[in-house]
Amino acid sequence: MPRYQLYYRVTTALSSANDVSLKSSEYDLSFLFSTKKDGDSSILTRVTVEASDHEAAFSLCSGSVIPPCLDALALTSGRALLLRECELLLKDETGSSKRKGRYVGQNAPQEGVKLEETAIKAAQSICDCDRGPILPLCWLRYSNQRQLTLEKFLFAWLAFEELAGDTDIVSKCPHCTKGVSHRGADRNRAWELFSAANPTCERKIFDNEIWGRARNALFHGGKYPDPQFLLQLAKLVEPLQKAVCLEIQKIYKLSETPQPTPSSFFRVFLYFDWDTKQPNEPFPTDWPQTELSKLTESAALDGKWRIRSSDTMRLLESKDFAGW
Repeated sequence: MPRYQLYYRVTTALSSANDVSLKSSEYDLSFLFSTKKDGDSSILTRVTVEASDHEAAFSLCSGSVIPPCLDALALTSGRALLLRECELLLKDETGSSKRKGRYVGQNAPQEGVKLEETAIKAAQSICDCDRGPILPLCWLRYSNQRQLTLEKFLFAWLAFEELAGDTDIVSKCPHCTKGVSHRGADRNRAWELFSAANPTCERKIFDNEIWGRARNALFHGGKYPDPQFLLQLAKLVEPLQKAVCLEIQKIYKLSETPQPTPSSFFRVFLYFDWDTKQPNEPFPTDWPQTELSKLTESAALDGKWRIRSSDTMRLLESKDFAGW
């Protein structure tokens, strides 16, 4: 099968005089501490794997290769490590002078938001209420502030389930078949809140996919947060936040509240090719890093580029990488 080399960013306070490698028969992973500069909060992590295509290589590395290695190193070092984006993906095309690559850059423009008088008055009315600001407001604020999908979903669900409340749940004892009652989350009330804000959702989808697979898998710790699972959670964050906001509006008799505004932080996915001067290298090091960084800095949320790519590289479409 083809070989791929992927570079990821890993947030960590760890440092080392030398690069550190972890290997198995299926992968070769290196923490490139030698590239870490003073003040850097992350390190480049390089992994080489075999896969059927570049998408399979990405799924493999993001799901079952790098995260378990981070789990092990975090335990043995006593320091946290957080996997971030796959910054660069290359394919072994030894002998070819024209190479392809996929690059992911980050852009986080600082945009001021004017505080409206209506928001001030509404906040004051919440503080004046007998109940005051309730706990779900705290969890919703945390959900809005976070950038990681896992955290955004977690705090949104805490707000949602707190609003739904709990109830007596009766189940049969497996030994004597008598009814046994315990307090637990009120799924029926949760469905009422969710469907009020998301009327197109079906009850069976809520029970099986949202409550059953997303909520239970996360809170019971039975599912590894691989890319597929995180994608499922990401799609649920906004519907959950809508349900929470709608119920809070009813509680405080607010006419409306603005939908949480996504962070201006965003990623730029660039598919490109370039003419390498190292055709005999499986993974050339002369990829156009400077040009790609400039393109990332010039990108905007409206999808328009502020500058064009240079003559040393060409931007391609994702469809040009089908089966690559």
